[in-house]
Amino acid sequence: MARLNKIVDELVETEKSFVTDLYRITVGFSDFFISQEKPFIEIRELLSVLNKIRRFNRNLLREFKRADYDYGAIATTFLKNREGFAVYFMYCIHYPRAIDRLLLLKKKPSFMELLMRQQMEADVILPLESYLLKPFQRILKYPLILRKMMDYFYESEQIFWDDFSDLKGAHDLMVNLSSQLNEHKRKLEEKQSSLIRSLPQKLDLPRRWIGCFKISSNLVKIRRTQSAESLCNLTVYDIS
Repeated sequence: MARLNKIVDELVETEKSFVTDLYRITVGFSDFFISQEKPFIEIRELLSVLNKIRRFNRNLLREFKRADYDYGAIATTFLKNREGFAVYFMYCIHYPRAIDRLLLLKKKPSFMELLMRQQMEADVILPLESYLLKPFQRILKYPLILRKMMDYFYESEQIFWDDFSDLKGAHDLMVNLSSQLNEHKRKLEEKQSSLIRSLPQKLDLPRRWIGCFKISSNLVKIRRTQSAESLCNLTVYDIS
């Protein structure tokens, strides 16, 4: 059982580290993006959802600790919180636009100086975008840990198999959720990539913009249908 207990310790310790990292990011950067001259709404929305993930996973951590090496209780924690994992899909929706905005901002030396200063104050080592990937990495980690627990049961005497069905159910749930999340993220990225490729046809852009876009803000026409047009302010930038 000592080996199985180590797997539970891994689950609890990595969960604790994940929640701590999210706390540093949400507390350390939310006010920073609110206080800037421009309302960086895409990043602020992503950080807002990230804070919801932090609260959800903080509760998971409490339940994992409360289980106290009861493997059936750990499996039940996953199963009864299945609906709560929907917040990860919400995060996935906001992620692409927020990252694009952040990477564009980081091209500005003045912004990078402010961001680096804020990273030091928030006591984070890696770039902000590395921490924003952590929810995806965490979801993918759960099936691996649950699989380790299942492998232990395969090597154990039949007397210890009472909790196996719940563990298998939890494992299958998290495999399914991680697969759905990956597919959802892939479709969003494909949609965004397709939109960028189709911009020259959809927008009334000067010919000099077609190819590698230039950083510029202009009032342009969007042709929604053959007979309907709308005006919007568009910022385009180098995507090569």
